[in-house]
Amino acid sequence: MAAAPAASSNAMKFYPFSSVVHQAFWHQLADKKLNEYKLDTTSKSILGRFSNRETLDAGPRLYVDFDAFAENVNYSPGSFAAYGTVQVLNTAEEFKGLDKKALLTSTAEQVWIDICSSRPWSDPSLLVRFYLLVFAELKKFDFIYWFSFPSFSFENCTSYSILDDGDEECARRPLTAYLNDGQMASLERIVKYDQAMAQFVFVVVLESDDEVRPLPFEALPTLVKTTKKFFVAFCDPCPSGPHPGWPMRNLLLFLAYQLGSCELDLLCLRRLEHSFVLRLKLSPVTAGPAPPAVGWAKNERGQMGPQRVSLRDSMDPVRLSRSALELNLSLMRWRLMPELDLDALKNMRCLLFGAGTLGCNVARGLMAWGVKQMTLVDYGKISLSNPARQSLFRFDDVGKNKAEAAAESLRAICPGLDARAHVMTVPMPGHVLAMEAVVEALGQLHQLIDSHDVLFLLLDTREARWLPTVMAAAKRKVVINAALGFDSFLVMRHGSPESGLGCYFCNDVVAPANSTIDRTLDQQCTVSRPGASMLASALAVELAATLWLHPLRSGAPCDREPSCLGVVPHMIRGFLSRFEQLVMNAQAFDRCTACSAKVREHFCSEGADFVCRVLGEPALLEKVTGLDELHRASELAEVMVLDDDDSDTASVGTSSAT
Repeated sequence: MAAAPAASSNAMKFYPFSSVVHQAFWHQLADKKLNEYKLDTTSKSILGRFSNRETLDAGPRLYVDFDAFAENVNYSPGSFAAYGTVQVLNTAEEFKGLDKKALLTSTAEQVWIDICSSRPWSDPSLLVRFYLLVFAELKKFDFIYWFSFPSFSFENCTSYSILDDGDEECARRPLTAYLNDGQMASLERIVKYDQAMAQFVFVVVLESDDEVRPLPFEALPTLVKTTKKFFVAFCDPCPSGPHPGWPMRNLLLFLAYQLGSCELDLLCLRRLEHSFVLRLKLSPVTAGPAPPAVGWAKNERGQMGPQRVSLRDSMDPVRLSRSALELNLSLMRWRLMPELDLDALKNMRCLLFGAGTLGCNVARGLMAWGVKQMTLVDYGKISLSNPARQSLFRFDDVGKNKAEAAAESLRAICPGLDARAHVMTVPMPGHVLAMEAVVEALGQLHQLIDSHDVLFLLLDTREARWLPTVMAAAKRKVVINAALGFDSFLVMRHGSPESGLGCYFCNDVVAPANSTIDRTLDQQCTVSRPGASMLASALAVELAATLWLHPLRSGAPCDREPSCLGVVPHMIRGFLSRFEQLVMNAQAFDRCTACSAKVREHFCSEGADFVCRVLGEPALLEKVTGLDELHRASELAEVMVLDDDDSDTASVGTSSAT
């Protein structure tokens, strides 16, 4: 799509646009065709964008993204709007039979009307228009489309000539031939931060030896009548090469029509090291009918014709749901956090011990982060009180197993999610089980923990968290723990030898035991303020995501080297009674009943025998870790204090008697 030669002997060529259409646009277009446009084939307004910050191996590109149907879009610096029109036809015959030349002419006439008006002074994007012709075969999820980027041939409309100054290379000079280091630095600040970059054409005035000043495009008619040195800055979508990008064609015609005969230095602004200046002489253009138009794009084979895209994989309802979720997450990366590794989060395999109040909310949070695989472990059944507090259950689920119902609900919400259930009881200290049951449970737990990356401990009792903690420490897995009180909560990550941080049991000086004996009605279930579980679950999910994106993961320190999402705390304690939240650290305890080296050694060497003995005699953990010696030493210290007190009292008494 090269430009026709101008009357000048030193004619300029222009690199044509290629189109990049995001899948999200086709998704939205399909939805609008089905639910809004229906059989209507009239044209609709859309937005595209182009940038002067493309990679060097790319040509000028026009993007049609997820926000093409928005009324107003605030593009990031270096991206600029292009006004477009889309027409969706109902049959392939309509697409083939449409008069493409007449369509291009009518679109170009709108550009010509704008050129003859003064509107592009305030909105230069009016000079960059495109037309998108589409036939959508929605049963097959196929789209046939053809772009046109209307511009005008210069054969019958001589609007410019290149000033050679007796030297052919002088016409295209690098920016450094005009600006010194101080002025280059000033221009770089403008490109990065100045509001003038909101338009793809503006004016750069040389103020002094170390400063340049941006002015809006509409200041140009006044400037050309002065003696000031300035450039007309054109944000060039072509990242490299000797020729400017396609939008300059209409820009030159507009300048010639509006300014008449004059000389201009046109700055093709790319990445600064690839920018250059063109010295041009404009010739007057008279009003009249629009010049002949060019602009239909070539297809992927380099021929003039339409293109085809098949979205069968992505537009299947299940895959479409997944695509929509990933798009929502991609917005964070595109606009706010380019370093966000969504693939790492998507592939994080999560094992949730507990499918109750905490488990349901954590599962929903992980799903919102795009996690594709999670397994829920629980033995309990849904009671009548559960659906109101546990967000994955409905009244119809009463009587079902919690893990199975939660997994089913997750798959219904997000069909592409691999949500599994495992019904089992986790062996707990103080809850005696036969050796056969312990061996079977350990086998299941080994398989589950080995096949997952992150463990969430969301169980009701302290002792239920013991065995998963021991096994995770032995296998060096990432563990996130969340626990609730009436109006308080704890969220923490278990440490590793590298981090020196403790686990859930490191602050305890007694072994976990059966905490369910002789419980009254109010102690038989978790009684907490409803918001506590929501807060704790959200923090548990965010802590897991932040930790997983840290390069050291479980070895991440607490107070330095944050991940891309921020710092990675060890534990967070929340108190709803005073609406307070504390971030705390706790070092690993060498006599911990769960993660200490001695417990891990006994578990790895004895396996089911060690677990079975702990279930029947929880105090065994205190013997193994040396906590019993610590207790005896503490008791002895108390006795010694009492002896000292008794001695002093006797002495005083004797003295008094005397």
